[in-house]
Amino acid sequence: MTCWIDWFIFGRLGFCAPPGRFDRNCCTILRITSLGIECHLEDKRAGRGGHQWTIGPGEAARILKTRDYSVNPTYRASSGLFAIGRRKNWLYLKKLFPEPEYLHGTLTDLLEQAAKDADN
Repeated sequence: MTCWIDWFIFGRLGFCAPPGRFDRNCCTILRITSLGIECHLEDKRAGRGGHQWTIGPGEAARILKTRDYSVNPTYRASSGLFAIGRRKNWLYLKKLFPEPEYLHGTLTDLLEQAAKDADN
């Protein structure tokens, strides 16, 4: 299942892809929790959605150290792709992140916050 992603900053703890004009059924949320970066899919359709994956503090620190995350703005005119570690091909809309450096910086911030617990 593909959910088109219309990203915006979700407080200082993550960001959300709300149901939008591309797919009104699902919303993808990345947020910082005590476990690290969690990805949740909210879906109006029965039996879909919920927790998708978690990047723990140790993995977040490794991803930061190896710079194993990227933003690829060349996917389509209105959307691009980003990756965090082994989680690849997440769509984002350029309308909200017109400059790839802005999304890259947001991902860096999320990873840094999640990696803080790895030092403790």
